Amino acid sequence: RRIAFYLIPLKLRLLKYPSIKFLRQTRLLDLYGPVMLFLINGDVPGFRKFMDTHRVTMLRLQLTCLLQPLELIMFANLCRRLLRTKATNNGRMLTIQSIVDATRGTIPALEVEGMLAALKDCKEKIIGGYLVV
Repeated sequence: RRIAFYLIPLKLRLLKYPSIKFLRQTRLLDLYGPVMLFLINGDVPGFRKFMDTHRVTMLRLQLTCLLQPLELIMFANLCRRLLRTKATNNGRMLTIQSIVDATRGTIPALEVEGMLAALKDCKEKIIGGYLVV
């Protein structure tokens, strides 16, 4: 259980999801189940709220530094989802404002631009579309 406890966040960073059965067996479903849903759905605000709510536990278990990088992956998943649903120009263009709106205004435009720049630096074409200011 201890090994799985720290190995799961590293696997999630590679987008390799553990099975629900495995999470139940190791009694880690309550901790990693919501994180997996946030990751799949690109729910950055939900993830931030979850991390804030469980801040003391995350710090005590030294999980914050392992889970925080997942936020950028969640953001990329959010952008991919928006490209499929809200993009213009044959699904290839997305406005920064539409990303801000999708996060219910919890992430300001400047931070969205910063995250997009980080994604561009991480890997070209990670989102698969173009952005319009």
